[in-house]
Order: sequence, then structure tokens, then C-alpha cells
Amino acid sequence: MSNFHSVSYSACTFWSMKQALVLSGHSSFVNKLSDQVEPSSEINYNLMAALQESALLATAAQQPDTVGCYAVRQVRSFTREPMEIRQGDWLLASKGGHTHVGVVGEIVELFLPGRSVLRMMLTTARQVEFEDDMRGSVITVERAQPSSDLYVCVESTSLHEVACDAGQSARLSFTYIY
Repeated sequence: MSNFHSVSYSACTFWSMKQALVLSGHSSFVNKLSDQVEPSSEINYNLMAALQESALLATAAQQPDTVGCYAVRQVRSFTREPMEIRQGDWLLASKGGHTHVGVVGEIVELFLPGRSVLRMMLTTARQVEFEDDMRGSVITVERAQPSSDLYVCVESTSLHEVACDAGQSARLSFTYIY
């Protein structure tokens, strides 16, 4: 037995602690745990024009948790300690018992009364079938499995950065980075 904890365990412990602090009202400490955003555009208050330019924003506008959005801006990257997530990175996203792996496409910050939220689109997203524990946390996905775009609510989704080994096999292999 060792004291080593997996990446998944460490991430879950961290975000559980953050949620407990939010609920207990220790907001000064929680602010240090929040995602840091690097914008790639200015804040845009013309939502109608922005909705026509972005499939991600069109999807976000239809979600009940984004009602009241009054402005948006494009995001180049964001940091969720210890990860820096950029467009083009491979991510493993888990929420509600469903796990997908895909490439980060577009990232946007939506401004709502009293808060802002991050939303992103994973392109070529595939559902993860299994995790091979015997191969050192390597995740494999069938190459033939159909891919699609996946809308991600960043604040309520567990994210892990992975490296993709496309190789020549019938499977895509992914290894945890963070």
C-alpha cells in the first residue's frame, strides 16, 4: 500500500473542498481556487451578432443556466490549477456518469448578473468505453466510434488533460497529463 493518490482522486478532493468552502461562505479563499481566464477578445454586448457567429453561443443561449446573459467574450485559455486549458488541447470531460474525450474547440465566457461562467465545445468528442487499469491509466476509444461536438459547462464538469496517441491501430489511446 502506498500514499500515492491518482490524478482523479486529487482532482475530486480539490473540487469537493472548493464546493464545501463555497457553501460555508469562505469566499475570500475560494476566489484563489477559481479558474483564471485569458481572453482573446473584448467583451461583446451585441449578443445577437455574436449568436450568429458562434455555434457554441447559439447552444449556450438555449440553456436554462445562462438566462440573463448580457455579454460574452472569446477565451484563448483558462487555468484550473494545475492545468492550463487551451484551444486544441485534448480533454477528458466527466459529468453525471458520462465521460467523453475530445479536442477543445471554442471557449467563451458568458456574463450573467453577479457572475460569469465558462462554456466550451469539445470537437471530435467520443464517449469513453473503458479505462484499462493494467496499462497505467491509459484510456482507449474505438477509432470507428462516431464523433460529435460536445457542449461543456466548465464549472460543473470534471476535466482532465490527456495526450492522444493516434498511432495506426483501430483504437485511439489517451494518457493522463493532469
